[in-house]
Formats: sequence, structure tokens, C-alpha cells
Amino acid sequence: MKLEAKVGLFVVFAFLMLLGLSTQLSSVRSLGSEGYTLYAYVKDATGLNVHAKVKLNGVEAGEVQEIALSGGKVALKLFIKSHIQVPSDSKVSLMQESMLGNKMVNIEAGESAQVLMPEASIAKTSSLASFEQTSQKLSDAADAFTKLMDAANNVLDQQRQDELKATIDDLTDAIRDIKEMVADNKELVHEALNRYNELALEFVQTGRNINDWLPGFEQKATNLVDEYTRAGEELTALIGENSEPLNRTLKSTEDFFTTGKDAFVKVDRYLSSVMNSDLHVSIYNHYMFSDSYNKSFASITYVPIPSTYYFVKLVADDDFSKTQADGVTPRLPQLHDEGVYRLTLQYGKRFGDVMIRGGWQESTGGIGLDWFFAQDRLLVSAELFDFNAVNDRRSQTFHTNLAMRYRFYDHLDVYAGLDNYLNSDSFNAYVGFGMSFVDDHLKFLLGSTSVR
Repeated sequence: MKLEAKVGLFVVFAFLMLLGLSTQLSSVRSLGSEGYTLYAYVKDATGLNVHAKVKLNGVEAGEVQEIALSGGKVALKLFIKSHIQVPSDSKVSLMQESMLGNKMVNIEAGESAQVLMPEASIAKTSSLASFEQTSQKLSDAADAFTKLMDAANNVLDQQRQDELKATIDDLTDAIRDIKEMVADNKELVHEALNRYNELALEFVQTGRNINDWLPGFEQKATNLVDEYTRAGEELTALIGENSEPLNRTLKSTEDFFTTGKDAFVKVDRYLSSVMNSDLHVSIYNHYMFSDSYNKSFASITYVPIPSTYYFVKLVADDDFSKTQADGVTPRLPQLHDEGVYRLTLQYGKRFGDVMIRGGWQESTGGIGLDWFFAQDRLLVSAELFDFNAVNDRRSQTFHTNLAMRYRFYDHLDVYAGLDNYLNSDSFNAYVGFGMSFVDDHLKFLLGSTSVR
């Protein structure tokens, strides 16, 4: 074999070895290194191989250990050298390592003081266009430019080309005409320039006159400033001499506005209390089955806030408080006997769907407990009052009342209950009906009792 052939074979073999070495150099694993594992997720890992380099801001920091699909993305398992710390807000991107198509993982370090712990994931990723994508975009741009030139050639047909040429010719003739006009009117242009020079000289003379006038004006301005300065000094002295009266006046003004502000705050609270309060007016009647008579009620309930109730109620009742001549036997009311009016004044506190109330009930002391159901349409009440049994001589103990009310159409009320059921001689079952509505006029008369 000739020497030239041997040299040629050696060169080819060396080239192949260098090519293999350049393609596999990035896949040499760093054996014996200590480190930890991080995870990253990218949309496309084209060109990235296992054992590819991992760099942190351009400095080699580890390698890619595994590449796998995970829920529509590509999961990268990264080996990071133990002495390298990665901030928690770092960003991962794939970058071209060489012109041969191999890629590497680049980590752009963030600014956070916290670092990622082993087995953590790098949340932020960014994608860079690959060499193939860039080439495709350049090819698409070239195709678009070719189509644009073809479209221009199609638009500029022979007729359009002739029109463009005619336009250029007309522009040339216009320029020639302008040159001729300037040549014909050279004397007029020269006269205009001379007039401009005369105006310039007049302007210079006017400037000189202003310069001559300025010294006198400067003296007058100086005198005027001195007069204002003296007036300011006199005003300062006057304020100093009368500082105490002025301070008292300013203090009185401040107190006036402070008092006015407090008054407006109180008025605002009052108006807010009145506008947010409710005033319920009810009129209803109970028919007592055992005693065969009607017991009537007129009630006003003021609700300044949802948890606070004030009750004012007037009751028209038959009079069972009288006795016969012996002073012991109860005297029952007759058909045409005049009834009695009793007053109820109570305060109630509501806790959710339960309300406790107490005060003056039917002109005696009393307490009550109410349960609300079905958005307050259904009300169940238990009441204790008349502890000395003075309103009904037939009773042996205090007066009890168990009542139920249901409201239809926001205004119509239906009642049923058991009255004085602990005293057999005066026990009555009853039913009733009534009307209820919310009044927006009367509540302004009671608004001052709002509780805040």
C-alpha cells in the first residue's frame, strides 16, 4: 500500500474518532460526585439526552439523570452537585450546546434567599426556539417575501407601470417649471431679501432702545420691592404685637369646628341608626274558647339592630280581677261589663333564632322566651307573668301562655295557643288572627333610643 493511501486512511479514521468524541463528550457521566436531585418540567425536550449537562448561570452544576413523560409534559430528573445551591425562584430553560444539535439544561438563578431542598421541583420554566424552529421560521419568512414580490408583480401590470412612468414625467416637468419661475422672479426675491434686512436693522434698533430704558425700569422695580419688604416687616410686627389675641381667636375657631364635627358625627350616627332600624306594628285578636270572649292586642316593636328589640303593647281584656261581696269568690264578667286595658313594656335580646325578653307584661312583671323558624315566619313563644295572680282571681299560681304564630304573605298573622294552662279554673285554648306591617314614618320618633 502506498504512503499516500496510508496517510488518507489515517486521516479518515482520526476524523471519525473526533466526530464520535464530540458527539459523546457531553454524555460522559461525572462519576464519584456527591449531590442531590431536583426536578423540572418542560413542554418539549427535543435534542436533550440523558447525561446532558446542567449549568447554573453558565457554570456546570450537574447532569440530566432521567427524562420521562408526566401528564403532557416532560419530567427531567436533574443531578446537582452538593456544593451548589439553587434559589427557589430560579428558572429552567433548554439551550443549544453545539451546532450538532445537542442540548443542555440551563438554570437561571433567581434572587430569593431561600434555596431548593433535595427532591424539590423548579417551578419556573422558559422555552427557547430550537435551531430547527429558527430555520423553519426563516424559511417561512422567505416564502412570504417571495409571495409579496409575486403579488407586487401581479398588481403592477403594464397599465400600472405606464401610469407610474407618466407620474414621474409629470413630477420632472413640475420641477423644471419651478426652476424657470425662480429665474423669472429673481428681482422680486432680491427685493424681499432687502426688505428682510431692513426689518432686521429695525429690530436691532428696537433692542437698543429697550436697553436704554431698562436702567430706569430696574430702579423703579427696586423701589417697589423695597416698599413691599417694608410692608411685610410692618405686618410681621403687627402680628407679633397681637399674637395672643390672634391665638385665642384661632383656638376658639378650632374649638368651634371641633364641636361642630362632634355634632355632625352624632347626627350621622342618629340618622344611620334610624335608617337601619325597623318598626313593626301589629294588631290582632284572640278568641278564648272556655270563657267565650275576645282578647285584643295593639303592638309596636322597635328593632334598632337585629339583636335588640323593644316591645310596647296595649291589651284589651275582660276583667277577672274582681271578687263578690265576700271578698273571696271570683266575680265573672257579664256581657255588658266594661273591660280593662293592660300595658306591656319589655326589652328583648336575640341570639340567632332564640330571643329572651322581660319587663312589664299586662301590667305585671313577666318574662318570655321566643323561638323563630322558617325565616321568622313561624314563632313559638312561652311566657310567665302575673306571679301573684292579681289579674285573674280564679288562678292559684302565676299566669302561663304557650303561643304559636304563623305569618302569611308578610302581613297576615294566624295565632293558636294555650293560655293560663297551669290553672284549671281559668285555662283557655284560643285561636286568633291579625295584621302586621313595617312603618317607615313612626320609627323616626323612636330613633333616638338606638343602641350602638
